[in-house]
Parts: sequence; structure tokens; C-alpha cells
Amino acid sequence: MTLLELTDLAVEQASRRVSTLARHAESRVQDKTLKSAKDLRAERVRLKSVIYTPDMSAEQKLSALQTLIPQDDDEMPGGHASMVRQSIVEEAGPQVSALLNTLGILDVKGDEHARPMRQVKALRELVERGATELPADFDVSMAEAVWQPLLRNPDRKKALSALKACAMNSVRNALKGGKVYLAHSFKHRDREEQLISPEEWSHKRKAYLRAMSLTDDVEKYLERVEFRLDESLLQLAQAAEDGVITIDQAGVIHIDPIYAADEEPQLNNTLAAMFASIGKVQQGAMLVEIDARTGFSAVLLGRKAKDANELKALYGALMAHGSENDAKGIAAMIPGLQVSQITAAMRQIEARGRLRDASDCVLSFQQNHEIAKLWGKGDKGSADSMTLDASRYLHMARMEYRRKQPGVGMYVHVRDSWGIFYGQHVVINDRQAAVAVHGVEAHNAKCREDQVKMSLLAVDTHGYTAAAMSIAKLLGFDLCVRLRQMSERKLFLPRGRELPEALERAKIGKVSMKKIREGWDDLLRLVVSIREGRLTAREALERFGSAAQGQKMHAAAEELGKLLRTIFLCDYFSKPHFRREMHTLLNRNESVHQLQRAVHFGRIGTQRGRRHDEMVAISGSHALLTNVVIAWNTMKMQEVADQRRALKEPIPEEWLRRMGPVHFGHINFRGVISFDFEPFADSLLQRQARSRSRAAA
Repeated sequence: MTLLELTDLAVEQASRRVSTLARHAESRVQDKTLKSAKDLRAERVRLKSVIYTPDMSAEQKLSALQTLIPQDDDEMPGGHASMVRQSIVEEAGPQVSALLNTLGILDVKGDEHARPMRQVKALRELVERGATELPADFDVSMAEAVWQPLLRNPDRKKALSALKACAMNSVRNALKGGKVYLAHSFKHRDREEQLISPEEWSHKRKAYLRAMSLTDDVEKYLERVEFRLDESLLQLAQAAEDGVITIDQAGVIHIDPIYAADEEPQLNNTLAAMFASIGKVQQGAMLVEIDARTGFSAVLLGRKAKDANELKALYGALMAHGSENDAKGIAAMIPGLQVSQITAAMRQIEARGRLRDASDCVLSFQQNHEIAKLWGKGDKGSADSMTLDASRYLHMARMEYRRKQPGVGMYVHVRDSWGIFYGQHVVINDRQAAVAVHGVEAHNAKCREDQVKMSLLAVDTHGYTAAAMSIAKLLGFDLCVRLRQMSERKLFLPRGRELPEALERAKIGKVSMKKIREGWDDLLRLVVSIREGRLTAREALERFGSAAQGQKMHAAAEELGKLLRTIFLCDYFSKPHFRREMHTLLNRNESVHQLQRAVHFGRIGTQRGRRHDEMVAISGSHALLTNVVIAWNTMKMQEVADQRRALKEPIPEEWLRRMGPVHFGHINFRGVISFDFEPFADSLLQRQARSRSRAAA
């Protein structure tokens, strides 16, 4: 492991420990809140007993109430966040000090006048002096306003603990946003090192922009955006006049809900008959047949398998990574296979990029079927996360707020013609705009000129930000969002721009065109750096997104994103067919999630997912196994459709468009697994292995 990787690992572990401290502090606050609620209920009972006692005079009641509620009683604590901060200061002092010592070893660098660096410098000076208390005249302005009351605590030892906790939090956030950096790091190096150098940018700017069909003339770009904005507003005004939309007194735009199409019994019967004709299948047989047609095992191994046992171990490793079973459980399901063989294969397929390349092979095979072209052109898709239950001791695990269970997110990008074209693991409850944009850009960057690139990605509210919409648009695709909250249905206009008369009641916000102009060149430099591979879209949106608020680049992306979101909302509200298409894309993603849960219905165990490479292997194997099912179903559906056509009883194309390949009721994912390699030996095994097996026969 290189020094850069060791540094990144140390930062990841330190950040994980900060998150753990915060979670434990929040748990303590919740316990105190429950206890306080219980005490309040008891207090209420005592107050009622005093107030409603008939034998007491008014003076006696007042005296009793003054006894219950003394004048010098402590004030109620602040909000939930302030209570968490106070809990960290009071009960996590030694752990915070240990984390700060780690940061001292890593040698954090940055602007000396920035708050995080001022706090670190102040702490170093106090440590050198051997101080055990925070000086009374300490300048608390170097801390964020929410921490300042804790720094003014009369107990100066607690005030020093508060400074340590504040510095820990500030440095962590600053590292994430790139405001401070580490000299010997890859992920957390100076932001300027992640971008194209100023000299190269000045010399090759026009060539880079020409290759991406962009312009460095901000006025020309904004002119096109404003022209599109005017057209969209007129369409929305016409929709208001036609009654397609309504605007309430609060200025919120409302639309009629989209109802599902009526079920057609004949279509459902045809679909049931199709899968009855396909018949039941074992997962092992499915893996062998799809592997023979796509060669994904050769991609995972870097060559064809030497013998059948190596293939068995490879398939077992895929199932051990991509399902709830571990190596021991899979070995019990596959006769003749040892646990050591599976664990060795599991480590082998963790090699960077192999699982994704293998999944791409399977997806390409699935997309080549005629029936897949009826489902979509392949240039649109959707992205969403599903949660796999996990041990609460897994560092990436977070509490899933609906089911109150710890879990890890599996974020997948699904084509309109089905199939996962990108999958990755995420921390649930975090904003997912960065991973949404990253998946499309990573996919498009690998596409050849003759392959279809993604032009539109549908996401839910969690998968977008205004800055992400800007980055996506400049990278060449549209990020479209299904908004959940009505308050987000606000139209943003340049200052001085008026709405059409039919929309005058709509709630509007203002866009600063000045900020776009000031940060335009920096924004283009960031986008070109992404396309050139200097950093990924995920890294860009995490370091240059909301964590970089206050910088010209972020301000330009945010303001431009507001304009783009307004154009999108106008289309979303005024074009029901566009809205239905978006909902269809997102619903297909949800259908894929159901299939994913059939592949992996349990939880990630306590001994799995502790390493980053292992989490990548879990998400990659899960996506590959899911794509194998989709590809096999597509192939069999195509065979049935061809047979019906040959018998002069074709299935109508309109019906085929509405039949998806994510059925799994006919697939046996569990039990004893066997593999029949004989019909496909020429495609799967090396020539020497085939010769030996025939000689032995």
C-alpha cells in the first residue's frame, strides 16, 4: 500500500470515528429526551394535583406552584443539534483528543486565516504551553457561532474540550470541502492539484471546450439558456390557461396526479403464458448459459477458466459477495467445493474494475435483443438507492429511517431498456446527487462512438442539487428530478424578468446572473477536469459542491442550476407525456430493486464489508447477478416471441413494450447448486482443459 493510500485510509478511519462519536452522542441525547419527556409527564401530574385541589386557597396554590417551579431553575436546553454538541464535549473528551492527535500527525495544511487552521493553530499553542484550561480571554470568534456558547462556559476545562470538538468538526468538514488539504493524499490533496493546471487551462481551453461542444463565451451560453427559459415559461402559461396546472394562494403550482393505465387481462395472460413456456430454472444453470454467451468469467479472471472447479469457485465467489450467504454457506450449497477455493476467488474478483466490465458485457448482450429495443432506445435511465440490511458495527451502516434498521445503500443506474449500467455502494440518508451524476459520466466516458450514451437521468428528490444539474448539463446530459416537497416547486428567474400574466401568482425566486458570469471560467475548468479524468464527478460534487459554499465556482453552478431547474419544471408541469415518461423510468428502477432483493434478501454480516474493496465487490457482484437474471429473461422472452412469430401468432409489439424482464418467481436462488458445463465447455474452458476432460471421458 502506497503512502497516499495509507493517508487516505487514515483520514477515512478518522472520519468514521467522528461519525461514530456523533451517532453515540445523538443516542445519548435521545435517551435524555425520553427521560425528560417522562419527567415532564410526572411534573404535569403534580401541577394538576395542585391546581385542581378544591381544599386549597389561591394563595396556597400559588405558594405550592412556586415551590415546584423555583425562579432560579435552569433554562431549558437548546435544540437537538446543540444538545448533541454538548454531549460530545461532556462525554467524548479523550476520544476527541485522540482524533486531533491523528490530524496532527497527518499535517493538515490550508489558508492560515481560515477558521479550521486558526483553531488548529490555537490548540497547538495551548498544548505546547501545557494548558489544561481555555484562557478566559480566548478569541471565540474563530469558532462557528453554534460552538461559541460552549467556548464561553465558566468551566474553562469544558471550554477547552469544546474547542477540541469544534476543531475536530471544522477540520473534517474543511477536508471534505477541500478548504484544507493533506500533502500526502490522493482524495484530500489540494483542490488545485485535482484540476487542470492554470497554465494548461490557459493554453488549451478552446480545444477542450470545442471537444465538449461548450463555449467560453458566457454571454452566448446565457443567451441560449434565457431563450429556452422564455419558451418554457410561455408553455407553462398556456398550460395554466388550459387548466392543466393550477396555482394556489401561496403561489405553489399543482398538477393532476398520473394514474396507472388500466390492466389488460389478455396482456397479463400472455405474459403468464410466456413465462410458463420459459419454465423454471436454477440460478446455476442461468449463470453458465449467460457466461457462455457473454464471457463474463473470462473478464473476471483475465482469461478463460482452466477447469470446471475454477469456474465453480468463481460462481461461488459471485454468490458469496452478491447475496446474503458467505463463503461457508455457498460451499455447503455447491458439492465438491471448498471454502478456501471460494475465499480465494472472492479476493481475485475484487480487482479494480473487473466486476463492472463483466456487468457491462452482460448488459451489452441483453441490449442487443430486438425486444430490448422495444423497451427503450437506451439513451435514458433512472437512478435510485435501495437499502441492504447490515450489521450496525459496519462503518458504512446508517439507520434507515423508515424501518429503523441499520443498512448500506446500493445505488444503481438502470436503462429505459432495462439492465443496470452502473452500480455503487453509498451511505444511506446522504445526498445522492454526486453518485447520480458520477454513474452517468463514468458510463458515457467508456462508451465508444458507435454506442448509445445516456442523455437523460431521472432521479428522486434525494438525487439532485442545483449545482449537480449544472454539472450534468455541462457534461452533456439532463438531470431530471421528481420533486417530493411542494415547497420546492419554485420558479427562479433572472433579476428584472417578469412572469407571464397567467403565472403571476406563482412563487418565484431570483437568480444572480452576475455570479454565473464571475464563476463561469472556474466552472468550465472543473467540468473539463472531470471529462479529462483528473477527478471523478463524485469527487467534484463532494468537494466542490455544497461543501464549497462561498466560492465563485460553487455560486456559479448553484445559480445556473436554478435556471435549469426552472426550465425542467416548466416541461414537467406542462407536458404530461414527459412526466409519465419520468415516472415510468423511476418505476422500472423500483422493479429492479425488487429483483435485487430476491438476489440478496438477507443482511450483510458482521465480518463483511469492512474494507472499501470488499464493499465495491459486494455492490459489483450484486449488480452483475441482477444483470444476469435480466439478460437471461430477455433472451428467453425473445425466443418465445420469435416462436410465436414463426407460428403466425405474433405477440403485439404494444404488449411486448409493457412486459419487463425482471420476473424471478420461476428462478430458484437457493438450495443445492449444480453446474452443467458440458454443453458450453468450448466457450467457457481453455483448450487444454477441454482436451483433458474429453480424454478422461
